[in-house]
Amino acid sequence: GGYNMRSLAEGVCASLKILLGDPCPSLSSPFTPCESALDSISGAITVHRKYWRCLQDQDFTLNLKSGDDNVTIEEIRDLSNPEESEEDIVRVALDTAMQEVMRKLPEKRCGLVYDEQMMEHYNMWDSCHPELPQRISRIYKRHQEMGLIDRCTRLPHRLATTQELQMCHSPSYIKKIEESSRMKPRDLHRMGSEYNSIYINTRSYNSACLAAGSTFNVVEAVLKGEVQNGICIVRPPGHHAEPGVACGFCFFNNVALAARYAQSLQSPSEPPLRVMILDWDIHHGNGTQHIFQDDPSVLYVSLHRYDNGSFFPSSEDAAHEKVGSGQGEGFNVNIPWNGGKMGDVEYLLAFHRIVMPIAYEFNPQLVLVSAGFDAARGDPLGGCRISPEGYAHMTHLLMGLAGGKVVVVLEGGYNLTSISDSMAMCTRTLLGDAPPPITDLHAPRPAALRAISSVLGVQQKYWHSLRINAGPPVPSEAEKEVQFSPEKVPHSKNGEQGILSPQRRSPRKQIVSSPTVRERGEDDLTPQPSPWTPRTESTESSSPRSATSIDDSIKKNLGGDLVTSPSQDESTREGSVLSLTAAEDEDKDMDISAKTDQSYEGEALELVIELQVSDKTPEKRRSKPGMTVEELLRDLHLEDHTKSLDSRSPESDSKPVGGARKKTSMGRQSGGASQSEDKQDPVSMAKAKEGDHLVPYEADMDPALVCSGELFTVTPLSWCPHLESVHALPSGGLDVTEPCAECGTQVENWVCLTCYQVLCGRYVSQHMMCHGVSSGHNIVLSFSDLSVWCYSCDAYIHNEVLTPAKQSVYRSKFGEDMPRAAQSTDKLQDPAPLAEAIGGHHLTSNEADMNPSHLFSGELFTVTPLSWCPHLESVHALPSCGLDVTEPCAECGTQVENWVCLTCYQVLCGRYVSQHMMCHGVSCGHNIVLSFSDLSVWCYSCDAYIHNEVLTPAKRSAYRSKFCEDMPGV
Repeated sequence: GGYNMRSLAEGVCASLKILLGDPCPSLSSPFTPCESALDSISGAITVHRKYWRCLQDQDFTLNLKSGDDNVTIEEIRDLSNPEESEEDIVRVALDTAMQEVMRKLPEKRCGLVYDEQMMEHYNMWDSCHPELPQRISRIYKRHQEMGLIDRCTRLPHRLATTQELQMCHSPSYIKKIEESSRMKPRDLHRMGSEYNSIYINTRSYNSACLAAGSTFNVVEAVLKGEVQNGICIVRPPGHHAEPGVACGFCFFNNVALAARYAQSLQSPSEPPLRVMILDWDIHHGNGTQHIFQDDPSVLYVSLHRYDNGSFFPSSEDAAHEKVGSGQGEGFNVNIPWNGGKMGDVEYLLAFHRIVMPIAYEFNPQLVLVSAGFDAARGDPLGGCRISPEGYAHMTHLLMGLAGGKVVVVLEGGYNLTSISDSMAMCTRTLLGDAPPPITDLHAPRPAALRAISSVLGVQQKYWHSLRINAGPPVPSEAEKEVQFSPEKVPHSKNGEQGILSPQRRSPRKQIVSSPTVRERGEDDLTPQPSPWTPRTESTESSSPRSATSIDDSIKKNLGGDLVTSPSQDESTREGSVLSLTAAEDEDKDMDISAKTDQSYEGEALELVIELQVSDKTPEKRRSKPGMTVEELLRDLHLEDHTKSLDSRSPESDSKPVGGARKKTSMGRQSGGASQSEDKQDPVSMAKAKEGDHLVPYEADMDPALVCSGELFTVTPLSWCPHLESVHALPSGGLDVTEPCAECGTQVENWVCLTCYQVLCGRYVSQHMMCHGVSSGHNIVLSFSDLSVWCYSCDAYIHNEVLTPAKQSVYRSKFGEDMPRAAQSTDKLQDPAPLAEAIGGHHLTSNEADMNPSHLFSGELFTVTPLSWCPHLESVHALPSCGLDVTEPCAECGTQVENWVCLTCYQVLCGRYVSQHMMCHGVSCGHNIVLSFSDLSVWCYSCDAYIHNEVLTPAKRSAYRSKFCEDMPGV
């Protein structure tokens, strides 16, 4: 359609310009949606929530207090003159719009600034410091390899003047940094120690001025129409720099200075230029926030890792409640992540739900990006997972603002490969190339959803665009017929109904949802533990390969029993559908989570148990007469649990939370017989513990590893200072079927031995790691293999204090008491009997150098190395003189826990000394290193131990140097 001839023609014209690659024109201000539009959007979301996962996971509840509606940034107002006719109003509006649409665009697309002089700022005392000079040279080189330099317009670099620096920094601070250029190294070292995470040399001031001044040139070129947008490959970074303090590798705040410089180009008679600063560096830009916290002309939006205030810069100013002050209230938007592993999905969700609605409403005239790439996949400091494609999409979204006037300025990022690829993708997008597709579109992490919900709850007060108030999905006719317990469970005034887990991304069929509880507050969003325990009876089943789910709702009043509707007959119970809550755990047969909620009037709790049954679940379940839903769920869970124990393989085991280690028990096999003969049945391995029956988790190891000499062992500490934090067991003991309290998964869960909260491990969603960081609880026990890990000591622990917890978990896991470990060690007088433990191979002295009691006590931990990795090709030939295990670290001179790089053969200390080998791996890209302590080989990129024939010459040489004899053949 379209029946105003002029608006139709000009609308088509404007659309065609965008399809040809021109930037979107600036929108008229104020850009504020009307209440009717918000109501329509809210209604559409309410109807479609039952079909789309992205709408179910998010909280769309409007939480405005009385009077908040009047505290908006810009109210809707009628700009028309009442004396003008409707035709005149339309004509004036179209004239104004088309002036912007047909605005002449710069002939040159993207301006780029770079100068190698900024590499003169380096750490004189630590060559492996993550803020390396090579950061910008590698980025520039990657731009050359992709042909981007020739497509960009090179802009000149320059130094920022003292007067320009004073736009954001105090004169005394500027003078102090300037004086560093004439200091001696000893004084420079002392000066750097005065600040938080700062090193400084005689060229640091010049490099910092060059970074700021070069950014000014790009901003000026964009505002004057010489280029459409710009990219600044500069260092040192700037967003941590305060007005009078250096911080976090930063001296002068490049982006904040650029915003002030852009405003200074405006005529004094004009209103201040509206500048949006988007900071996607993994660390909060404390300096930028403080500089603009009371300024309404600058919108500062930061997406950063927060970890409840423990992540650098470790300040509560990074919390979502910090919205600015005075006239700048509402113009500071913090989106803090509590935990790592946030990736493309989480960041783009934040963009669509928070960043872009606020940005359109603010309607900036210039967008500056504090582009730190330490949230990129592989960064050693960030722990997040944004892909280069993800950065391209975020850049593309920002190009729809300010008429395309976007300047991307480098901040942090310390994996040279990640930052090079990621910034190159940003430049490619600024040049007009379409962003490549994103492949990993999993469901957003619960921690991200909670963070976004918290930000919306605060920022709705200031921004109309965030005021979506969608209710739960409208129940279908079938749902309305579902009957529930007669117990009174009050609901909200709107008759809120439950939101079920989604299907994938396509609404192929409607998801039948059942009424559930009112959503809890933002501080209590974690699923509650499962209310059932495993049973020992078996369950009848048929057609074990088909997949039919059961949907039923279960209510639980406080102090009451689980009940179901008495009107439901047997066929209804068989055909109902249990909803999905942990769709991300596709490899599990069954995932269980329970969500509880305080009722609206506080009279009762309603518990909705949601169960996912995979294609391994029997098609039909025959319930016995009088069988309750609780009993049916127990049977479902028991069969799945038993099946997984019987059928799992070593590859399917989850890894412990503490590191790249896998624990198993190795018992002595009598008679020296090969264990490979007994691998079919754990019962036949009873001889491995001299008659003690091995439970499945003890026998779950490929015996071939034992015979091959490829078995790596980890001896747990017998004591650590954090054992005093272990509290007494709960009266009910421990339940290994209890799901993660955060995400509901049952894959690789751990229990905290201080507060006894159950959370998932590092290879799932890292909720236990985050809990350890935020609460300071160090000792945790694995439900997978009953190992105990201490976060502070970074080691496994085995102590009598832990026995009650281990026994409780063992009893819950296997339905029997844990066998007592043999205490005697007099059976083993020399290394020879240990040969039987690895299938008859005689152990050498270094192989037998450990407490023999561990072999019989079940306290032996094993790590299965990878047999190959793609980085083995980087292993170079041995030096002619071989290896010397007494060689000290080339950086600090220590001989404690040294490693040798198998690419350049430099000897450096490990992570528990000064981390020089880790820094070497990051800076040089050398991945394969060999330990002088235990001759193990580690790959940094694969994050795993490696055992391959290519490594044998290096191992033999180190062995000969260490033990003065040839390494026995394996």
